[in-house]
Amino acid sequence: MPGDSPLREDLKEVQEITQSTLNKVRGLSQALHPVLLEEAGLEATLDWYIPTVERQTGLAVHYEKSGAAFPVETGAGVHLYRVVQESLNNISRHAQTHEAWVRLNYAAKDLVLEVEDHGKDCVRKKVCAVSEWWRCASARN
Repeated sequence: MPGDSPLREDLKEVQEITQSTLNKVRGLSQALHPVLLEEAGLEATLDWYIPTVERQTGLAVHYEKSGAAFPVETGAGVHLYRVVQESLNNISRHAQTHEAWVRLNYAAKDLVLEVEDHGKDCVRKKVCAVSEWWRCASARN
């Protein structure tokens, strides 16, 4: 294509839009299901994700882990990751607070996840016991 062609500018604009869209899709894909989750597991993914949320939102997240860690099946890990992600997102947007707590408790055969804040109007707590939740979800499928 000649350097002075009017199509050159149009082609450049299409290329920029395509690259921008690709970057957004990659970012969205990473946010919804980080590769780290499959490669290193839930605990390592939360170790990476929580400081990222703190930098992006200014929310101080107190992250506590207890019990002897064990591998979490990838499907359950994705769901738990999304619970943490959505909870912290809602806290940063709506709770009018600057602190949140994420607790990951490895019990004998259960994994209990708590996300808590002391924000606007009430104490919110989301608790998800993996073994019970996963049995219920599996029974429905």
